[in-house]
Amino acid sequence: MEKCTKSDLIIEVKKKVTRFKAGSELSGKVNLVAVDFNEEIDETSEKVELKLHLSSEACAEECSCEE
Repeated sequence: MEKCTKSDLIIEVKKKVTRFKAGSELSGKVNLVAVDFNEEIDETSEKVELKLHLSSEACAEECSCEE
């Protein structure tokens, strides 16, 4: 007799922000993703660690426009 195990972990993250951006503002936008994954398996246990770091940075020059 076979001894089988199966384990799934599914994580889904969504973020939606709708904003108007002028073309010059988009050129200074950066999206970064960092992933750390660690898995430890021994005779009695299994440990999975997952760390996601999602970072977004946008810089725009200040406008001296008159309203």
